[in-house]
Amino acid sequence: MFFFRRKKASQKNGEDRELISENERAVEALLILSADNEEMEKDLRSLKEKLKYLTPSDDGKIYDYDKKIRNLIEDMRIALVKADGETSKKVEGALLQIKLTIADRNAKI
Repeated sequence: MFFFRRKKASQKNGEDRELISENERAVEALLILSADNEEMEKDLRSLKEKLKYLTPSDDGKIYDYDKKIRNLIEDMRIALVKADGETSKKVEGALLQIKLTIADRNAKI
């Protein structure tokens, strides 16, 4: 017989820490895709630093924000590939959405 247990706070915190780290590493791919655009590269390096110093949390809502950030980074990656080195409104919009989501996340802590 299996018993369903809630995840411990330390386990949730560890999962969030791993997701934050995954998001930070994903920005590396974005840096490679935007190597020709100095302004975008500067913005992405700033974003990487913001992600690096996010505080992990055992709160499910915070974890949801981190998952949303992961999805937005993936959307931005797709937009950068399609833009083929050019800065498009879609890429800039994705970057703005990521920054807004980080700000919202930090406001909830």
